[in-house]
Amino acid sequence: MTDEQTNETDTEGKETPPTTEEKPKSTLLIDVANLAADRMEKANKETERLFKKQEERDARIALGGELGGRTEVVLVTEEEAKKKRAGEFFKGTALGGAISEL
Repeated sequence: MTDEQTNETDTEGKETPPTTEEKPKSTLLIDVANLAADRMEKANKETERLFKKQEERDARIALGGELGGRTEVVLVTEEEAKKKRAGEFFKGTALGGAISEL
């Protein structure tokens, strides 16, 4: 072969293998793994954001804030609960009227 046919010779006149832009397989696997790791990091950040949003929503519900279509959650003390049960039990009696006034 002549230099015109190969178009590739080093300084000593020896042929050099044609250069291609292909990467070795190990480098390609590392690149793919890095891309997958980046996607996982993004997904983890999104998941963390959604968990925080859910925790904030649950806290608002527990504290009587927005319910988003759910039935209202009413937190009462034990004493208020006892008065309510007693009032319901004695409803329609003189004692029921007295309890409801408390």
